[in-house]
Amino acid sequence: MKISDIKTLWSSKWICIHMNKDSKSINLILITVCMLEQRFFQKIKMN
Repeated sequence: MKISDIKTLWSSKWICIHMNKDSKSINLILITVCMLEQRFFQKIKMN
């Protein structure tokens, strides 16, 4: 998986769903980032 692929996943909101079995560590990072992003937007909405 290339950095450009990660950027593509990041731009789409499928990060939480899409999984590439060949790169689990990258998926963990993407999922973590996605969760952090969701919390970030929740904080913005609350403000």
